[in-house]
Amino acid sequence: MPPGDSGRKPVHKSPDRVLGLAQWLLVSCLVLWPLRGLALEISEPGSGQRFASPLAFVGKTHTLVGTGLRRHDGGASYAMALYVEDGARQSFPAAYDRGNRTRAGLFSQNRAHNFFIWGHFSKLAVLRFLRGHSRQELQRQFSEPLAELLTEKTPPELRQDTLTFLGLVDADLREGQELRLYTDDVGQIDIYLDGKKKAGPQNPKLARYLWEIWLGFHPVQPQMRQSLLERLDVLAQLPRPEKPTAPGKTSPAAKSTKYPPLRPQ
Repeated sequence: MPPGDSGRKPVHKSPDRVLGLAQWLLVSCLVLWPLRGLALEISEPGSGQRFASPLAFVGKTHTLVGTGLRRHDGGASYAMALYVEDGARQSFPAAYDRGNRTRAGLFSQNRAHNFFIWGHFSKLAVLRFLRGHSRQELQRQFSEPLAELLTEKTPPELRQDTLTFLGLVDADLREGQELRLYTDDVGQIDIYLDGKKKAGPQNPKLARYLWEIWLGFHPVQPQMRQSLLERLDVLAQLPRPEKPTAPGKTSPAAKSTKYPPLRPQ
């Protein structure tokens, strides 16, 4: 034996063993790679804040459809992510088809904005604050764009529900904390301040006014009107459930949903 050899015999791996290891690695990659695609982190470009998609919230899965950056008083106020529940995929094809299944068509004639604002599905906004905000400052973020609902000309129920909603914002938030605005398919409005739920009124009209803060004709930040729906067409990539049909029959064509035009402001 050569000097220094301890007498151990060299280990030779059989071709079958090497092949088996390669097959195991390949199968692992094929199984795990699709799972990676199920969870993404989407960055808001202006702030670098990252938001998960999909996001599990109140027992439902929500897909991120866009992000935005709110600037106020000369500085960054909050980064925002906008979500819809996965049930929105069922009505999205009608809006997408009317736009010839193109991004340009989807965003023309306010199709994307009408789909979101008038759609009968749950919607979620995550506002992550980039600096501390007092309770009074947070309330101003909402009361100023909702000022027309607080006049004597406003129907009493809508005015009272608006005041009730503003009263939910009753705490300060520090940098990095979140305010979440959630509306469901029947217009129930809730907010979450740093994870603490504040149940609000059920008022579909007020819910639409709230989403128009960012998506209406006069949004608080013009750039956000587009960026918050920038990924809306991702809903076309989600599986669309189809009802089984009887033998010999064809599936009925999807009904076209008409949305009222955006309310002039």
